[in-house]
Amino acid sequence: MSTHRITEARLGALLSDIGRARIGVVGDFCVDTYYMVDSASAKPSLETGLVTRPVRVQRSSLGGAGNVVANLRALGVRRLKAFAVIGSDPTGAELSRLLNAVGADTGGMSVQEVDWQTNCYIKPIVQGRESNRYDFGVFNSISPESERALLGSLAAALPELDALVINQQFERGLHSAAVRSGINRLLAEFPGVVGLVDCRNIAEAYPAGLHQLNDLEAARLCGIPRGPAEVIARKEARDSAARLFSKWRRPVFVTRGRQGCIVADDAGTHEIPGILTTGEIDTVGAGDSMVSGIAACLAVGSTPAEAASFGNLVAGVTVQKLQQTGTATPDEVRDLHGRASYMELS
Repeated sequence: MSTHRITEARLGALLSDIGRARIGVVGDFCVDTYYMVDSASAKPSLETGLVTRPVRVQRSSLGGAGNVVANLRALGVRRLKAFAVIGSDPTGAELSRLLNAVGADTGGMSVQEVDWQTNCYIKPIVQGRESNRYDFGVFNSISPESERALLGSLAAALPELDALVINQQFERGLHSAAVRSGINRLLAEFPGVVGLVDCRNIAEAYPAGLHQLNDLEAARLCGIPRGPAEVIARKEARDSAARLFSKWRRPVFVTRGRQGCIVADDAGTHEIPGILTTGEIDTVGAGDSMVSGIAACLAVGSTPAEAASFGNLVAGVTVQKLQQTGTATPDEVRDLHGRASYMELS
């Protein structure tokens, strides 16, 4: 077991190098829409008598796989391709607008007219706190035509990519059996492309890729049942990482929230300590930030441990941005690296 922290010189070199990375992202692209509710201005509706929720500010940002793209762009990756299925709805148009705004190539996105809503999380913020969320796209069913279009776009693009991030947020939708099989086949056909899997509950469906997953999911995949609020012990997380690496023979990144990350690869097991933060944090999108940092580094030849150290810094920046799926710029990453204190390993 070794502990890894990135040096200032190496950080500077990586921030320079990742500008040349060519990265694709395939998966559940979402729009995160925030409604800032001004409760003081609420009045009963004339039609229903129910108290209204006046929205003072509405803002949208890229979520899910889209947030991975946004994070990669903020870090300086210039060549980005998005692969997804969207609906013929206003949210689909907004998703396309947001991706175009960050300079992503959206040629790999296709529109499905039937049985598909563009993935969206609507988040009302009432008195400074997020209220019950509205989720769109949870009942999506991908058509054979959309499967063929998606896999065809990936096959055409992979020869020009260094890395492909495979994202899964929703239990239903894009990741059908045909899509899973096709992506695994393509990764085998193009071994020079790093496939990095970031799936909430189907990580085992992509054995051809490297994997980022949290400690709870790693324990589950090792047959250790744990509830969503349970704490995974350090040794248990290390053992899970090692077992999954032995199973897949691909590097595994097990994230531990505030406790950092554990990496298992051919060189052994490495521990990246968590960054101490003061004040309130917002962990929404932290996993996207982590995977973006890892992918950017792997795309330019970093070791897994170094990539995880970099991703840890990126996530350390974004968790301090409240009520948003934040991103991290190179200057913000450098600043955090220069002043960061780290958690005691436990």
